[in-house]
Amino acid sequence: MVVIVLVGVSMSYTCAQESDSTMLDNDIYVGLFEQDPTFPGSYAGFYEYLDRKIKCSRQGKKVYVHFVLDSTGYVRKGSVFINESVSKKCADQIKKAFEESPQWEPGVSFDKKEKVNVKLLLPINL
Repeated sequence: MVVIVLVGVSMSYTCAQESDSTMLDNDIYVGLFEQDPTFPGSYAGFYEYLDRKIKCSRQGKKVYVHFVLDSTGYVRKGSVFINESVSKKCADQIKKAFEESPQWEPGVSFDKKEKVNVKLLLPINL
């Protein structure tokens, strides 16, 4: 069972100046967004999706999941990284849930007004 807690953290990395943007790892956008990446039904909808897909035993720990959402709105395969130690079975469930998630509305860059690849960080409580 996954217990989800929404926290007030930035869901994406941003630069300090409005006109400044750059690419990280050659294709990951870092900058301000005209439109933030969103999951159908909001982040609360994504957390509900995760709760249905991840069936780890209650571990009482918070993990942070990094992933890349591509410009088409899908989580990039192989981009999911969990920054805390969890069992292999649990890590596999988390990665699978993220990589198989329904399509998101991708982020739109502030400066060029185009859909971009974005690295996101989401906390989940197990």
